[in-house]
Amino acid sequence: MIQKTCRHCLKVFESETNRQIYCSRSCFMVYRNSLREPPTEDTVEARRIRDRLYMRAYMRNKFHDDEKFRAKHLVLVKRRNRRNIAANKKIIAEFKAPGCAICGESDPCCISAHHVDQKTKDFPLSRNGGATHKVIAELQKCVPLCENCHRKVHAKKISLVR
Repeated sequence: MIQKTCRHCLKVFESETNRQIYCSRSCFMVYRNSLREPPTEDTVEARRIRDRLYMRAYMRNKFHDDEKFRAKHLVLVKRRNRRNIAANKKIIAEFKAPGCAICGESDPCCISAHHVDQKTKDFPLSRNGGATHKVIAELQKCVPLCENCHRKVHAKKISLVR
């Protein structure tokens, strides 16, 4: 263990590595937020930016320093994620309902989403989490295909007719 001094609060702390220069994440975040200079003009937009930077730093420090707040916040995040996953599963089920675009297979467990243009793919749809509007936007770039046709399209044995 190496005795180090925090660059922000000047507390002495022990570190296993020589690279650590802050005693905690909150000290690091205060330093990081100080790098963002709020605008000096006194316009409505400048005040809005200053308020947002202040609120982000305040909430970040509150999250790291207040255990009750952190526990309550994590419960709310888990609840929101469960709600998003349930909504996304319904949206994906509606996407799979018509069946395969090539052969007509209609069993939902066999259907997958094929990105028509791989370059526009933002994230894999196998993750059920995330914002519902992002999942909808991603599904609009896709065509429902059964697993057999999906593999044949990627192997270039058959092609999608637009």
